[in-house]
Amino acid sequence: MNEYRKIMSKTKKRDAYGRKLDEMSRAVEKAIKASGSEQEIEVCYSAYEVANTGKEETDIPINNLHEVAVQGKVILVSDHDDFWGEGEPFRSVELDSPTWLEVCVHANLMIHCTGDHHHIFLEGLRPVKRKPGEYRFSMGS
Repeated sequence: MNEYRKIMSKTKKRDAYGRKLDEMSRAVEKAIKASGSEQEIEVCYSAYEVANTGKEETDIPINNLHEVAVQGKVILVSDHDDFWGEGEPFRSVELDSPTWLEVCVHANLMIHCTGDHHHIFLEGLRPVKRKPGEYRFSMGS
């Protein structure tokens, strides 16, 4: 269990914001396990929008895990950087209009492949220049 998940699991009282994050985390964990992966679940989903109520303390994340992240046939990629750990570059199989939930499954695979266990927050996808159909993970720490 990564450090973020340890901290969050120890929090007894969760506000609506935290409960929505928990709901999305459980969905991601279930999807990764259903994929057959036996790797530790590292990815933390952060590519959601927030329902703006006008008061920051009442804003709630919107669960968009079942929305299509990128339309069409795509390949998800990530470079390897020795500074962040031992590993190799990641290149997914071709995906057809993957949902954010599917992207999370591949982001978790990517974390283990590249060895970068520092950048675990999936914040989005960026198109790779001059490589149509390829998208790079945007990961934060």
